[in-house]
Amino acid sequence: MAEFFRHLLLNLLAGAAYFVSGWLGFLLATPPSQASPIWPAAGIALGLVLAFGRRILSGLFLGILITQLYAFSDLDDWPHFLRSLRVGAVVALGASLQAWLGAWLVERWVGKHDALIEDGKIMRFFMAAILSCTVSGSVGIAMLWSQGAIDAPDIAMGLAVWWVGDMIGAMIFTPLTLVFVGKPRALWRMRQRVVTYPLLAAVVLVLVAFDYARNQEQQRIHEQFSRQVALLHGAIEQRLTGYLADNAALQAFFNSGAPITRETFQQFARSIRKDKNVVLQWTPRITDAQRSDWERRNQATIKQMQAPGVTVVAERRAVYFPVTYIDPENGNQAAIGFDVVSNPDIAGPVHAAIDTGEARATGGIRLIQDSATETGVVIYAPVYRRVVGTWDVGQRREAFVGFAATVFRIGRDMAAIFDWIGREQAQLEIEIYDDDQIIYRSAANGAAKKLDYVGLFESRNIDVAGCTWRIRYQPAPEFFNRQQSAVTTWALLSGFLLCGLTGCGLLLLTGRTARVGELVAIRTEEIRRTNNALSHEIAIRKQQEHELRIAATTFESHEAIVVTDANGTILRVNHAFTQITGYSADEAMGNNPRFLASGYHDQAFYAQMYQALERDGRWLGEIWNRRKNGEVYPERLTLTGVRDADGQLTHYVGIFSDVSDKKAAEQEIHNLAFYDPLTNLPNRRLLLDRLHHEIAAAKRQKCLGCLLFLDLDHFKNINDSRGHHVGDDLLIQVANRLRAIIREEDTACRLGGDEFIVMAPACHDDIEQATNHAVMLAEKILLAINRPFVVGDDEHHFSTSIGITLYPHIAENSVAVIQQADTAMYRAKAQGRNGICFYDPTMQAAADKRLTLENEIRAAIAQSQFMLYYQPQVDAQGNVISAEALIRWVHPVRNMISPAEFIPVAEETQLILPIGAWVLHEACRQIKAWDKEGRRIHHVAVNVSSKQFRQGGFVQQVQQSLLDAGLSAERLVIELTEGSVIEDIDDTVAKMQALQAMGVRISIDDFGVGYSSLSYLKSLPLSQLKIDQSFVRHYDDSNAAVIVETIIAMASSLGLDVIAEGVEAQAQVDFLKAKGCLSYQGYFFSRPLPASEFSFHLHQRQ
Repeated sequence: MAEFFRHLLLNLLAGAAYFVSGWLGFLLATPPSQASPIWPAAGIALGLVLAFGRRILSGLFLGILITQLYAFSDLDDWPHFLRSLRVGAVVALGASLQAWLGAWLVERWVGKHDALIEDGKIMRFFMAAILSCTVSGSVGIAMLWSQGAIDAPDIAMGLAVWWVGDMIGAMIFTPLTLVFVGKPRALWRMRQRVVTYPLLAAVVLVLVAFDYARNQEQQRIHEQFSRQVALLHGAIEQRLTGYLADNAALQAFFNSGAPITRETFQQFARSIRKDKNVVLQWTPRITDAQRSDWERRNQATIKQMQAPGVTVVAERRAVYFPVTYIDPENGNQAAIGFDVVSNPDIAGPVHAAIDTGEARATGGIRLIQDSATETGVVIYAPVYRRVVGTWDVGQRREAFVGFAATVFRIGRDMAAIFDWIGREQAQLEIEIYDDDQIIYRSAANGAAKKLDYVGLFESRNIDVAGCTWRIRYQPAPEFFNRQQSAVTTWALLSGFLLCGLTGCGLLLLTGRTARVGELVAIRTEEIRRTNNALSHEIAIRKQQEHELRIAATTFESHEAIVVTDANGTILRVNHAFTQITGYSADEAMGNNPRFLASGYHDQAFYAQMYQALERDGRWLGEIWNRRKNGEVYPERLTLTGVRDADGQLTHYVGIFSDVSDKKAAEQEIHNLAFYDPLTNLPNRRLLLDRLHHEIAAAKRQKCLGCLLFLDLDHFKNINDSRGHHVGDDLLIQVANRLRAIIREEDTACRLGGDEFIVMAPACHDDIEQATNHAVMLAEKILLAINRPFVVGDDEHHFSTSIGITLYPHIAENSVAVIQQADTAMYRAKAQGRNGICFYDPTMQAAADKRLTLENEIRAAIAQSQFMLYYQPQVDAQGNVISAEALIRWVHPVRNMISPAEFIPVAEETQLILPIGAWVLHEACRQIKAWDKEGRRIHHVAVNVSSKQFRQGGFVQQVQQSLLDAGLSAERLVIELTEGSVIEDIDDTVAKMQALQAMGVRISIDDFGVGYSSLSYLKSLPLSQLKIDQSFVRHYDDSNAAVIVETIIAMASSLGLDVIAEGVEAQAQVDFLKAKGCLSYQGYFFSRPLPASEFSFHLHQRQ
């Protein structure tokens, strides 16, 4: 914090020093660029940067900006202040850059913090200062020119004055600054008197000479400016006086009472008009009753102003003031008929003229006949009927007849005045204000901003028909170009020469004196350092000998040490290295340590190691290496990079020890803590930990898992009779069988004795699925345990009782879940052993029902309780062309059992495979039987499950069924669901191609509800698509209709047949037929029937 405040204070002081010196420099500034012929701030800035470095640039920038704002800004004029802020910021940036560049050049050509005591360095110092002084002037003049503050002809002079001022400031005030703050302080301080007083004297001389020359020059310029202002102001007054005289003559002409026509008006106007730019006009007062007669006589329409420059036909009102006569008419015809009071800027002056009887001028207005770029002024003089007596306002309004008006355009008149006087006599720009509203400006775009930087102007007033105009005069851009003289330039050059020679000479004089003293001091210091170096070298030698003795002892420690060069080539190893790795020193030296690599670590491991070495200088960790005998072992390695005094990497030192015994001990401790020592299964502690995590995961995912508690039946009898060694062997075999049954994500654990637990992670969304999975797993375990166990020459038999619970269905605590399974296990034992039992009775009922159904399916297969029903498939004319074979189960007790009830269980228990084989064989047999009866059908479609399709010999199974029935392959169609098709696309394509080669066709069942994709449809050898009944049932729904239409279009484009299932109404048939589907199946035609009842001609539909 203290360092921050010191830095802040240093920047504030630097900014303050620049501001004070800049204020002094601005006292000598010359227009129009306001560059100073001597700029002390440039030298002070360079000296401060040389002394304190770039850290003070922010303070300098702030000081420069404040200096510029102080000199040029006006807080009462916000736009002017913002413009000054922009200019000041750019100038401050240029001056800061100049100071930095000068310091950089000095440090590069001379050296950092050099005392400047050598002649060559002093000359290079001044050259660097002079060269850097081009930066600020170039940036500043460019900014002033871009802002319009100076013109192109002023750039060269302004740049010269700015550059010379900065150079003089740098050559004088940089040495003056360095003698007070320069480094080394001792050498600069001894030069303070010799350098400071002569340089200050030179500055005073330059200032006096320049101030005298500048005052003389400024006095001459002010006198010339005042003379031109007086000349131009007089010319403007003279012209305005002429306009007022023309207006008064025209007023008198109308007051004469003689009848005046357009011709007599124009003759009189031309006789008094002396300037071609002036326009004279007569504007009478016309009532609404006189309007038609006026428009007829003048062949014009009375108009009013709708918007600036836009007129429309005047609205009906009591009185109008239309322009009637005008001269010259050429270029002014648009004004004839214009009601002047419809312009709000004219209405005020004309009413004032009526009421006062005196001429009144408008402000700057846009004339109705002119473009928007010209500004005009109109002088209105009222004309009255002759009345005797003193008039009041009412009488004047009653007697008012019209206006004699004089119109002139300010821009044209001012241009004429400048042409008349000549630019040689008036290099001025003017601004005319009427009540603080500017009505004319002669300066070009941006010229008004130049005044902000010149400060030379004069304002005078002129009375114009009741208005007071304020005219502001200022020098034109060419004014200074014509008035500049060489006096100031010579004063600057003389001052530069004097100060430059003075500064250079003083530095050379003091430098040589300091050089002599420095040489004496250097020789003295060299002698002292030589003596100290000898003493230090002796001490170092003694210390090195001592350290070498210690290092030699340390190198032969019990830890292996290897030293390599920077490229990794082994330079030296100790005896411990040979003992651990088996390689002698001669074998190791010259090799890279990678010859010890075990191959256990990938490139990313070594990349991370070397990144840590590069970042931290060392790496510590465990690594696996290989001994000479091929044995892989773990080692604890510390690898360190050694660098020299310059920071360059020279060596690597590796220290390692063999941690094989330690790792083995850690593994043994871990196994004892978490694994059963007999079976090597997880123990109770590890089970509880895993179960805790699985319960938490199940709660998050809202799924169910299962836990099975196993107790071997009558195992104690075998253990007691045959001995513990037999019992232990049997327990190991039980553990191995459990490992073979469970999945990788499941956990088998031995609690102790003959008790085991199997845990399956939560992966089922509902209780029924979780229950079925648990039953299947328990059945597998029962079958595995019931198989004989062989120990020696003896065969042993025993069973197991299994208790099952689901988590986190009832309990959410690990111990509670195990207790539930334990309770269920005891129930299983109570029910007769060698069985399973659920903790939840409802789950037990579901499990019993499923087991019963599985057993009944096995009996149904053995007893041929299954039979096939056939549902007709018809064409558009109602002819039976094919049929679909559908399995039915006729139970001896429960009668007909729905396929939806027994097919899922058959799928889970793999019983679907013999069932599916029987269906294929039976369908082929029935087709052949119908052929023998003379009732030929084109083909029969058979549904094939995913498991049956995926079995290895499926194609051969189909082929064998056809051969056994003596049936051609085209009489059989295999129906597959979309899900089974895309499950293993490569296997699917191979089998389909084999079936197609035989002649068997493939149909996609329930198409549209699964993974419908044009890409797989194109790649598979299909023959038919079957539209799912859900789309047919909701055919009147727009979405379903679009899907049906899309399926039919896809099938048509791919050359496939299409058939719709679930057709139950004539409207559905009509809809499908309209969309292009010509094959149907459903209750509308026939229910599924036994083969004996199957009808080949459907004359009546039920």
